[in-house]
Amino acid sequence: MAQKTVSLLQPIGTPGQRVNLNPLNVVTAPNGGFCAGKAGLAIGAFAWQNPADPSGRSLLNSGTGSPLGFLHKTRTGVITTWLARSVDGLLPGQEATLYNGGDFYAVVGGTAPVTAQSRVYVDPTNGAVCASTTTNAVPTNFTFTASAQVGALVSISGYGTVAVQPNNAAFPPQPNGAPQNTASQPAMTEAASSTTAQNDASDTKASSSTSKKS
Repeated sequence: MAQKTVSLLQPIGTPGQRVNLNPLNVVTAPNGGFCAGKAGLAIGAFAWQNPADPSGRSLLNSGTGSPLGFLHKTRTGVITTWLARSVDGLLPGQEATLYNGGDFYAVVGGTAPVTAQSRVYVDPTNGAVCASTTTNAVPTNFTFTASAQVGALVSISGYGTVAVQPNNAAFPPQPNGAPQNTASQPAMTEAASSTTAQNDASDTKASSSTSKKS
């Protein structure tokens, strides 16, 4: 298939991809491991155990209550559509692994934008991350680490940590050899100035006495 578009910049990531190399927390699976339910599973979304499966192995992208974990992109999808170039899901019955800790990318769903440092909520109808104002949204233990509009890619963290840029505007770094800015430094108090003057006078007398002895 011929290439149809050209981008000047690489994307920051894809849904379900890891943001960094921080440790991952894996949800403990029942004997035999988790697997996608009859409808398959969407990558980069949250999942619930299928209540109709007594073994607890089958997973769905919809459910009630807080989800069990996040489906991380591990490149195990199988392309079944003729001439398709990618796939963003798992086939029914395919092995799956859920994570309840880690830093991942996801697409914002729901009806409202999300803000950095706010709790990640999930749409119980499709497992997409969303804002708390989305109808019937359920909370997770993840936190948004960036702000984003609906349909945009956003980073989430299962550790609730957000990188904060330090504010050094009051004391910007000085280039080599440049004079330091002393305007913001506290002025010397009158008492300190008096003490310094007395010390200077004592040093002068001591120096004079030494010269006479010599």
